[in-house]
Amino acid sequence: MFDEIEGLCDKVVTGMQVTTMTAATLAPSQDVAMLTAAAVAVERVRRSADAAQLAILAELARRGFETGPDGSTLETRAPAGEVAELACDTIALALGCSDHDARTRSRLAVRLGDDLDPLIRPLMDGAVTERTLRLVADETQDASRDAAAAVVAHVLAPMRGTDVPRIEALDRHDLAQACRRVLDRTDPGWRESRAEVNRRERTDVRTYPGPLGTTELVACLPSETAHVLMAGVCEIARERQREDPDLRVGPARALALADLALRGVEVSTHVTLGLALVRGPSEAGEAEVAGDVKTAGETRTAGETRTAGETRTAGDDRTAGETGTAGGARAVSAAEGRLIDVGATVEPWVGGVEIPRIGWVPGFVVQQVVERLDSRVTRALLDPETGTVLETSTTGYVPPPR
Repeated sequence: MFDEIEGLCDKVVTGMQVTTMTAATLAPSQDVAMLTAAAVAVERVRRSADAAQLAILAELARRGFETGPDGSTLETRAPAGEVAELACDTIALALGCSDHDARTRSRLAVRLGDDLDPLIRPLMDGAVTERTLRLVADETQDASRDAAAAVVAHVLAPMRGTDVPRIEALDRHDLAQACRRVLDRTDPGWRESRAEVNRRERTDVRTYPGPLGTTELVACLPSETAHVLMAGVCEIARERQREDPDLRVGPARALALADLALRGVEVSTHVTLGLALVRGPSEAGEAEVAGDVKTAGETRTAGETRTAGETRTAGDDRTAGETGTAGGARAVSAAEGRLIDVGATVEPWVGGVEIPRIGWVPGFVVQQVVERLDSRVTRALLDPETGTVLETSTTGYVPPPR
């Protein structure tokens, strides 16, 4: 029977393919009522598919491995309601999702296979979303089994005067409050104990790449601290808007938060300049020539990584007092290790920077940072075809052999 799941899923996929093509062809001729009904039907299928996958993950997330006495690998099964070690990695790889998504869904799945088992029915019927079940799971995370069972029974019961279960009728805020009221009756003092643990263990600040050129900064703070911080942000934002009436609320608050966070903080920067090697004629014949960049207000080259106050680095053969030409650029001959003139037509330029787990910084911002701040600059010569590092002035990194 279990081996028929793949065949059943293939039929569902085929049905969704037909639905997609039919909608793409005939949707423009349909009225709003027909389009809405079709969207609701597809949503019901999507939710039901989530329920099926969570039912499978409820078991897969409990499967782990350990090394036996003879060195062989043995399959293990974690206790009910627990996720096995490394199981999330296996799920993330199989589903092609992030580690965070795999952990989140695995924790929900094992709960649905244990103390929250009755909640799988409304998801399977397409009545609620997976996100709704996750809310109930989060609210009952540290509750006793009896308290969790009481919450499940309460949210599945119909609202007073209706036939609709609370889990379907209530919005997220009201559903969370309903869960907490049940916990207050069945497990007195749970709020204080959970708040103490959360304030001690779950406060954090994280960054995620946002829309191009931006970064999302997410902070989990004690509630009273967040309240005071937000009040300060709003006050500074209002001052900025009085100075600049065209400034919208969102950008004003973002700038206000930066003002508060960086007030009284000294900032230093470290910029690594990646330069692609290009082929060009030199005074001594054909040689590899490095492109040039502009830092600290003057043209720098691959062999020049000085900033104000720095001494010459390895590969910088410029004599004391020597600077770049006024209209052109200077470059390093990789063949002879000396400076050559590559002409006045080369335009100094600094490109944008992709900071891992932060986001993309535009080139003009990099230029301003290098010119205006006390920056420590290192350089890396790159192969333009492969992007690999050929040479770097950073002593902690050794380029691999070509």
